[in-house]
Amino acid sequence: MEKKLKYISIKNLEIDEIQELKICVKKKSEILDALVAKGAVFTWTNLLVVVVELDGSEHEALDLVPLVTNVVLEEHYLIVGVVVVVDIGIIPINSRGEKQRMHLRDGFLADQLDPIYVAYNM
Repeated sequence: MEKKLKYISIKNLEIDEIQELKICVKKKSEILDALVAKGAVFTWTNLLVVVVELDGSEHEALDLVPLVTNVVLEEHYLIVGVVVVVDIGIIPINSRGEKQRMHLRDGFLADQLDPIYVAYNM
């Protein structure tokens, strides 16, 4: 038996459905804002790596992975390759308050971040 896939274009969506999609993305962003203290992005080989500092209990780390991947995809149209959840204060900041992504990348590659959770190949 052949399965038929249903493809929906944005033109076929009703106004209410579009509003629901926007609300869903906004809710995901609000949840992410509540759980994430800081975040940084860098590339590793051909993968996009997102490092987020968890502002909450460690059992919420696994819940962050789908939220991070979905928000990055929906808001920036980028596919996340690796999500690293770390404790607050792990992302290095210079004296001007800028994130030091190269130091973060070097720490990730040297396995020095002591992550709470790492999800590869999303």
